[in-house]
Amino acid sequence: MAMHHAGQMFAGGGETQIVVTRGVHQYVIYDSAIRVGRDREGHRPLQFASGLMVLQGGTHLTDVNCRPSEANFIDSKVVAGYMPSGEYVWHKGMGPASLPPITRR
Repeated sequence: MAMHHAGQMFAGGGETQIVVTRGVHQYVIYDSAIRVGRDREGHRPLQFASGLMVLQGGTHLTDVNCRPSEANFIDSKVVAGYMPSGEYVWHKGMGPASLPPITRR
């Protein structure tokens, strides 16, 4: 079993991940805050998303969304003290639409 943390900055925010790899399976706990669109007053409010993504051999099996919160629960500075950094795992809903929703093998 191996663990690492990863992060990806986006134009309107970013995402932090904790990735656990065991055999052919990858378990990705993610937490993101991004700004998309504008509200009626012209503001760009933050939208939060958290969840668990499971991959098998690089193939996306499931993505379970947790209830939205008003604050990120993964503190990237804290996890950096406990595990090495590694590769970000792209998934559905994050990044350019042309990118596949799967990760490295």
